[in-house]
Amino acid sequence: MLRFEDLLKVSQPKNFWPALFGLFAGVFLIFVAWNAPIIAAVFAFKLEMPYEIANFAIELKFLILVLFFGFGVGLLAMIFYRKIIQKMLVISLFTAAPKFRFGLMLIGIALTSLITFGGVIFFEPKYIEKMASRFLQLGTVDFILLASAYLAAFAVQSTFEETYFRGFLTQYLRRLSIPLAVVIVITSLLFSAVHYSPKMPMPVLGAVLFSAFLMGSTFAIAALRTNGLEVTIGAHIANNFIVGGLFGALDNQQASEEAYLSAIVFAVLYLGGLELALRLRPKFLADSRLTGTAS
Repeated sequence: MLRFEDLLKVSQPKNFWPALFGLFAGVFLIFVAWNAPIIAAVFAFKLEMPYEIANFAIELKFLILVLFFGFGVGLLAMIFYRKIIQKMLVISLFTAAPKFRFGLMLIGIALTSLITFGGVIFFEPKYIEKMASRFLQLGTVDFILLASAYLAAFAVQSTFEETYFRGFLTQYLRRLSIPLAVVIVITSLLFSAVHYSPKMPMPVLGAVLFSAFLMGSTFAIAALRTNGLEVTIGAHIANNFIVGGLFGALDNQQASEEAYLSAIVFAVLYLGGLELALRLRPKFLADSRLTGTAS
């Protein structure tokens, strides 16, 4: 059975230097395609970060220009690179199965929703108050419209981040024969690094970076267990939608010491819940063989 993380290693030549050049070229080109539209939007439309919460026009501008446009262009660039440059099936960015397994994606959504809401209730109830305040400030119609737009936007943003870090980058590092444990650490550190903001106070920054690293590691392990990214894409969308779309806490400014414990609890419950779900419904993993990698 082909392993998702080794699809590029199997498909592409094994020479070290071409692999290393391809890694730097691909990562650089996709990184530029992802960030250039965001930087342009910030200057052209005078977006300020962190942006004003519970302001319908400002939030809508942010999610369209940054989440849709920036991450969307990055995702398209990665698909282009996989299809045209690497001459591989686009599905190989997402899974080792012949088709995307939506059942696994739903498991990721369900697990993360239950754990996140449960964690908020027990560890950080202030987010419930924040959501209620946000609802009152926006009004029913604007809250629903904005939440719907966030759901679509986070589907794009989360899919890009999962395929970039746990797919594209992971497969390239494995092509260089880097041990899997080291690959997980590297990709999780890079995933954590993109959550850095110089405007965050140090206690908040530490909590955010730790949580992002642990989440990246958790999702990497889940991807290995399921031989694809479906369950991690679902989990990532659900987490960002709940935290950003419903609670209005995308800037992470309210992260605190409780975030360390809640991140650990999330990792344990998510991986434990995933294993339980897979044992109860093994058919979710029955179709995990990729029929081919070339286009």
